[in-house]
Amino acid sequence: MRVYIQRSVPVAIAVDGRTIKTRTRQETVADVLAQEAVALVGNDRVEPRGDVPVAGGMAIQVVRVKEAIAIEQDPIPFETAWQPDDSLELDQQRLNQEGIDGLTKRRVRVVYENGQEVSRVMEDEWVDHEPTTKVIAYGTNIVVRQLETSEGVLEYWRKIRMLATSYSAATCGKEPDDPHYGKTFLGWDMRKGIVAVDPRVINLRSQVYVPGYGLGVAGDTGGGVKGRHIDLGYDEDNLVLWYRWVDVYMLTPVPPESEIRWVLPNWPRERR
Repeated sequence: MRVYIQRSVPVAIAVDGRTIKTRTRQETVADVLAQEAVALVGNDRVEPRGDVPVAGGMAIQVVRVKEAIAIEQDPIPFETAWQPDDSLELDQQRLNQEGIDGLTKRRVRVVYENGQEVSRVMEDEWVDHEPTTKVIAYGTNIVVRQLETSEGVLEYWRKIRMLATSYSAATCGKEPDDPHYGKTFLGWDMRKGIVAVDPRVINLRSQVYVPGYGLGVAGDTGGGVKGRHIDLGYDEDNLVLWYRWVDVYMLTPVPPESEIRWVLPNWPRERR
């Protein structure tokens, strides 16, 4: 008579965040899981595979696999449309329609293994609702007014709030031996009464009046003169330093409509 002795072997099962250390006489990995009442559900898997023979000291890992559907969304920024309105005076605006962002949605299938995300696949995408365009009306009605000044009564067609600074030939960044020293953008000799502007706001050669400075003509530009910024020109012997916000009056005649920037930039901003 032959006697066979089947000894149990140690194995370890990692499952659900814990480790089960046991001994078994089972033949396959699947049998060991059944012995310890560890069930695989849905897409769960075991490593090594369930049909792999058991060996002493084997480490078995149960991977819990779960899927979830996530809905992701991104805004669709609304656009802004500007509409001319001759019932509004120049530089007045009216909000005709509020802008509302649209929304794009995506359905995404997310796979988790032992609680950690391992894949994310977009299944479909759609526009939940389209954006609503913001509509702003801007005034095109130009009204010529009069202003009493030390220079006499002046007619102006636009008043712009601007940051005023000042400069002279010696402070504009060029050396005296530079061939362009003392020359403006238009090639004029620098002097008091010439101002530097952003041509996208004030047309070159425009006549302006600045309280505290006087009459000026837009005959120069500057790298730092952008938007609502005006640089007041001086001679070397009468330079006055400016850095303050002022009302700049655009004097008549009114330029052709094609040369008017109906909506001015709102920068720099005055701090109040």
